[in-house]
Amino acid sequence: MGAAALPARSGPGRSDRGDQTCVGVGGHELGCYFHPEAVSRVETLWRAWEHLRLDGATGINVWFKDHADHHMSVLLDPRGPFYKCDMQKHRDPEHLEPKKASNGWFPDVRVIEK
Repeated sequence: MGAAALPARSGPGRSDRGDQTCVGVGGHELGCYFHPEAVSRVETLWRAWEHLRLDGATGINVWFKDHADHHMSVLLDPRGPFYKCDMQKHRDPEHLEPKKASNGWFPDVRVIEK
């Protein structure tokens, strides 16, 4: 079944703010739209939910086992994407500035040695 044929999204703990997806946990809404990894994981959870909820046999079980348990463990891990935040305050994730690699680490393979 293609994505266009799926019914409208539904389910507990979900709200939309334009294209910013958030999830509610314990009555609190997490500010996941400030955390790109979290947005990606929540969107992945909902795509899997929309597909698997239509399987009347074991779909919901598969969703919990293969999707929800894994992603929620990562999202709510003390060192996960929200590790600097709490329920009262958002704190931006750290930005890792790339450093230039030392000379010779990545030789130019376009150069043909004769």
